[in-house]
Amino acid sequence: VCSSDLFPSHDITQVVYYVTLTADNPKTTFVYRDQEYTFDVKEGDIITFPSFLRHLSPPNQSEKIKTVISMNVNVL
Repeated sequence: VCSSDLFPSHDITQVVYYVTLTADNPKTTFVYRDQEYTFDVKEGDIITFPSFLRHLSPPNQSEKIKTVISMNVNVL
C-alpha cells in the first residue's frame, strides 16, 4: 500500500532514512506520470519528498539486510 493512498493530503512530507543499505538492496522507486524513477541512494542517506508522490520499495531479493526508517511529517 502506497502511503499516498492512506494520506492523500498535499501537506504531508515523507522522510526515508537508509540505515542499512548495500548495492544489492532495492532502492525506493517513485512513479510519476506512468514513469518509474529510482535514485542512487546509499547507506546513511535521508530523502524527503511529498507523500502524494507514488512510491514503493521493491521486495528485497538479496540475502543482505536492508533497514530503513520512514515517517510522514505534517508540514503546517
